[in-house]
Amino acid sequence: MLHEYETQSTLNPKLWDGDCLKKGLSYKFLRIAKAFYDFLEVSDTAQVLDVLLIGSNANYNWTEKSDIDLHVVIDYQAVDKNLHLVKNLMMAKKSIWSTNYPLTYKGMDI
Repeated sequence: MLHEYETQSTLNPKLWDGDCLKKGLSYKFLRIAKAFYDFLEVSDTAQVLDVLLIGSNANYNWTEKSDIDLHVVIDYQAVDKNLHLVKNLMMAKKSIWSTNYPLTYKGMDI
């Protein structure tokens, strides 16, 4: 079991060619990020600040069970000054998205 969590010598070859994302993946991930952002329904108040690929599949800690952590960064304060309310809304929208759109790539949840 511990062997599974050892640091890898390469990035996950399902996603990476050396240290570059495989051809076309950036575009696919950005399309997913755009669809998710549209689903949030905040475009009239909050713009996308960044789209990030983070987590184990973005470094050398990946395993066969790793998922793909794709994050859309927005300024919660641009949505509303009540940060508690905005955070809860965004978490609820994320849960609804994940339930309704269970996206995968090569067996990895996105």
